[in-house]
Amino acid sequence: MRERPGRCRWWGCTYEEPCPGSCGWANREQTLCTACVDVDREWKRQTRLAHRPNMRRAFFRGFMAGSDDERADSQDSPYARRETRAYWQIGFDAGRRHAR
Repeated sequence: MRERPGRCRWWGCTYEEPCPGSCGWANREQTLCTACVDVDREWKRQTRLAHRPNMRRAFFRGFMAGSDDERADSQDSPYARRETRAYWQIGFDAGRRHAR
């Protein structure tokens, strides 16, 4: 994954188009917004995952659904593939723990 300064590596928000409810930069490089710090932390904490870049989106979507974030697009996994669905579920579980 190629990070671009000025764009969040998770949601893709920018200074001009922030997350719903607003956000700011959480790092000097301007690649992580304040609204995505928790999902970034949980992604790094998941030692059982092979951090495959193409599974980040599934993890993120699951985390948003689990934490009942307004950026969630559904409360159910939209993934049919078993591996992708597993990443969504791990993200969902992490989001639920975070929301408590």
